[in-house]
Amino acid sequence: MNCQPVVLTVDVEDYFMSPESIAFEQWSSFEDRVQVGLNRLLDMLSTCGRTATFFFLGYVAERHPEAVISVAKAGHEVAVHHYWHQPYEQIGKARFLEGLRRTKGILEDLIGTKVIGHRAPMWSVRRDMPWVFEGLLENGFQYDSSLFPIRTYLYGDAGAEPEPHWLNFGGGRILEVPPSTQTVFGRRIPVGGGFFLRAYPLGMTRWGINRRLRSGRSVVLYVHPWELDPGHPRLQLPTKLAWIHAVGLNRLGRKMTELVKQYEFTSLRNSLSRFEAIAGGTNA
Repeated sequence: MNCQPVVLTVDVEDYFMSPESIAFEQWSSFEDRVQVGLNRLLDMLSTCGRTATFFFLGYVAERHPEAVISVAKAGHEVAVHHYWHQPYEQIGKARFLEGLRRTKGILEDLIGTKVIGHRAPMWSVRRDMPWVFEGLLENGFQYDSSLFPIRTYLYGDAGAEPEPHWLNFGGGRILEVPPSTQTVFGRRIPVGGGFFLRAYPLGMTRWGINRRLRSGRSVVLYVHPWELDPGHPRLQLPTKLAWIHAVGLNRLGRKMTELVKQYEFTSLRNSLSRFEAIAGGTNA
């Protein structure tokens, strides 16, 4: 057992909630299965006494308030994943603020405590979007976990700082905690999460985690409930998107079971003091 803590984060959204596949207006026509994978993950974590941070879409929280409450009662952190699963640059500042406040209010009403964490849908934040960070600070958020320090055809900011750091906006500062990456042959690659967690061999994910732990760096992984529900209906998608969506689904349950057993998973909230120490007095 590796006793160093590893942060596990969960983006609570369903299999059809992608802006490239199904428009928000059509969501209600699809089978709702978010609790299938969510319950499977909660059982895994409970068996080994682990905790995690669950970033809820407000849309999901409204339809499954019992899921939000059960996550909080199990000792996990509840955080915001906005209301709609749409990139912020597409919806703009006004709608971003509307969805942010709406989701924060829904979650806080359900769990009775302050929500302090945020992650953007599709990692749709870059350093040149100050209005996002200003909005987070104005609404009482203490940390963000949205700046993905690589660039894919869908998302990311390759120039972003890959370790926890402070961001100054609007006269205040917010702690940025990015998903973990590792440099291989001069190129930065994700350690594990989403497509990468499903596609990588388990040994490669362990290698990335252990390498970071040995060097004293933090580890932040992420997963989606639908990825632990390989029986969900298949969507009619373009070939590339269909492959990205389906790769490794049948293997992820076994991988997650092994990772939960091996590593001391915890939440972002429980790790804030450690991340603040890593960030120190520096500001990006």
